[in-house]
Amino acid sequence: MNKLTLKEYNTERVVYNYLPEDDGEPGVVAYDVKTQEITVISRASRDLHGRYAHNALRKIKEYIGEDYLPIKAIQAWG
Repeated sequence: MNKLTLKEYNTERVVYNYLPEDDGEPGVVAYDVKTQEITVISRASRDLHGRYAHNALRKIKEYIGEDYLPIKAIQAWG
């Protein structure tokens, strides 16, 4: 489970905090509007292997494709 929180949104980029399992220090992921690249700015303290960052990036890319940027969201997978 990831908690996603919109941190920054402007004409250049979209930035979200992500928090695995609602515990520890959040990580930060960003989407560059011009280049359409998504990157991990910093990894969350509980995201030892980058799995949560990868899932957060995938979800943010999906949001952008749908022209929908929630301020807060919960991401769960099985």
